[in-house]
Amino acid sequence: MSGRRLWRGLVPVLGLAVLLAGCVGIPTSGSVQTSQIKVDADDNQQVALPDHPAVGQSQEEILQGFIRAGRGPQNGFSVAHEFLAPKADWSGTAQVLITTSPIVPVRASDDTLTLTVQVTAEVDATGRYIAYAVPSTQTLTYVFSVVDGENRILTAAPGTVLTPSGFAGAFDSHPLYFFDPSFRYLVPDLRWFPAVRAAADRIVTELLAGQSPLINSGVTISAFPLGTTGQADLEAPKVSVDVSASVGAESPVTQRRMIQQLTASLLTLPNVGDVVVTAGGLSLAPAPESLIPDSQYQVRDPIGEVNGQFGTVVLDGVTALPSIGTRIDALQPVAVSVSRTRDAAVVLGPGGVAIVGPTGDPVVVDTRPGLVAPTIDPQGFAWSVPANKPGGLIAVGADGISHSIALDAEGTVKAIELSRDGTRLLVGL
Repeated sequence: MSGRRLWRGLVPVLGLAVLLAGCVGIPTSGSVQTSQIKVDADDNQQVALPDHPAVGQSQEEILQGFIRAGRGPQNGFSVAHEFLAPKADWSGTAQVLITTSPIVPVRASDDTLTLTVQVTAEVDATGRYIAYAVPSTQTLTYVFSVVDGENRILTAAPGTVLTPSGFAGAFDSHPLYFFDPSFRYLVPDLRWFPAVRAAADRIVTELLAGQSPLINSGVTISAFPLGTTGQADLEAPKVSVDVSASVGAESPVTQRRMIQQLTASLLTLPNVGDVVVTAGGLSLAPAPESLIPDSQYQVRDPIGEVNGQFGTVVLDGVTALPSIGTRIDALQPVAVSVSRTRDAAVVLGPGGVAIVGPTGDPVVVDTRPGLVAPTIDPQGFAWSVPANKPGGLIAVGADGISHSIALDAEGTVKAIELSRDGTRLLVGL
C-alpha cells in the first residue's frame, strides 16, 4: 500500500478526532447513533496541483511550466492543457518519460524549443512500464504560437516528462487480470495509470483492449470477445461497469469469467469494495461460482529435505508426500521442484534431472553437465538449463520428448523459476 493510499484511509478518522476534541460536551446517555462517512475516491486532493501559466511568461518559462504540470493528472491534465494553444493535439498519457535530467530548454528557432533528456524508463500508451538497461537520450521538440498576446505551445512532444519522484506521486500501479490457458488461474499484467478517479475507466478500457505482448500469443487468455468496449462509473465503494450489449449473448460460464477479470482488476483501486457489471445496461446471467475453478492459491505445509528424506516438514523430520513417497530420496536430490498438486516433482541429482510422477519409476530427462536447479510447470514438464548455456533451455515431459525454449539472454544462469500459474519464467543471470 502506498503512503498516499494509507493517508487517504486515515482522513475520515482524523477528521472525527478533531470534531470530538472541539465538542463542549459528549453525550453520556441515549442510544448509539450511526452516520455514514462518505468516501471520496477522487485523488485530486492527494496529487500535487501544479502552477497555472502566468501573464507575460517567455517561451522558456511556458515550456518549464508545462513540463512541471505533468505532475498533475487531475481532470485529464487540465493544468497542462492551459499551456497549450487551443488547437494543440496532446495527450498526457501517450507516453511518460522518466528522467533525472534537468529541464533546460534549448532554442532551435524563433518559435521552437527543444529538450534533451536521459530517459531511464517510460510508460507507453497502454500503461506498460519499460525500464531501460542503459539510459536513452531523447530530444523533444515544442513549437510555439501567440494566443491573445501570450506564448502557448502549438505542437508538443507526446506525453509527459517526469522525475522518478514526480512519477511516483502522479501514477499508481494496477494489475489487470487475465486467465491462464486452462482458465484456472488469474494472471496479473501490471500497468501504470494516473492516480485519479478516472483510473477506474482506464482499467476497464485497457483490460478490454487485451494483455501485453509479453503474455499474449496463447500465454494468457481474456474471456472478453475481441472488440468488446465498456466504461466504468466510480462511486466509492462501488464501481459500475457497463460493457458491450453483445456480451449478454455469451455463455453463463464466460460471463462469470468476465466478471472475475473485472472484479480482480478494479479491486486494486482504493476504497473500492464492490463491482457491478452490466451489458448494454442489462444484468448478466453468470454461472454459479461453484462452476468456476478456484483461481486462488493455497498456502500449505512446508516441504523439504531432512537427513536425506524428502517430504512435508514436521517437528521430528519429514512425512513422505502421498503420491511420491520415497522415490525422490533414492535420487540423492540436490534440488527439487514440486508440482502445485504435490503429486509430481522434478529432481536434480548426480544422474541429472529426473521427473518423479504419481506412479512408476523416475524418468531421467536431462543429463547435460552443469545443470541448474530445474523447475516444473502445471502440466508436469521439467524446465532445465545448463548454467553456462542460457540458450540451452528445454522443457521435457514424462514422455522424454525435449522442447527447446528460446531464451534471449547472455551470461551464466544462476536460477530459473516458473510462476505458480505457469505463464512466466524468472531467470537469474
